[in-house]
Amino acid sequence: MEAEEVTESFSARQGSVDAARRALPSEPEGPGGVEMFLSPDRTVVRPGEIFEVSVRVDAAEPVAHLPFTLAFDGELLEVLDTEKGGFLGTGGSVQLLADTSRPGQAVIGASLLGRAPGVRGLGEIYRIRFRALRQGEGNITFARSSALDSLLEGVELRTRSSRVVVQAPAATPSPALPERPWKVPEERFPEGILEPLSE
Repeated sequence: MEAEEVTESFSARQGSVDAARRALPSEPEGPGGVEMFLSPDRTVVRPGEIFEVSVRVDAAEPVAHLPFTLAFDGELLEVLDTEKGGFLGTGGSVQLLADTSRPGQAVIGASLLGRAPGVRGLGEIYRIRFRALRQGEGNITFARSSALDSLLEGVELRTRSSRVVVQAPAATPSPALPERPWKVPEERFPEGILEPLSE
């Protein structure tokens, strides 16, 4: 077989292979960047009850700084305290700060100090305890948020909020009285009182 024929045959086969590859379904690419979300995404409580919301991070790219502000109805909910999560790690290279002094918001900063490499993966960055104040519904949302890598370059960030429903206490039913047959007592009169009148 001549070289020209070999080349044509190889080109034809390569074209068939390329066409077959194009026909194969491509694997879907997952979303990149960072997603920050609240868990659970819906909470149902009674007035006066205490509940927790976890701030979680799912990072497909390295992230080193996650400052954010949570906003909520200050007449519906109040923050009792916060607890640091371990997503960025522990020790002196991690700085986690929270300011909950203003009603209706929680300002939180989470950073790796210095030139520490960013963190990938899924984990909890903060846990917040709330008290329900009155009946009603509202959202806990990310009012301001950003994600930065170790060089302070922005990383794509997506957020998801959480819904809180504060229901009125259930009415306590009154205890049912036992059913008793009603019986009119028989009245007894002395003999002669009800004698007919004489004409």
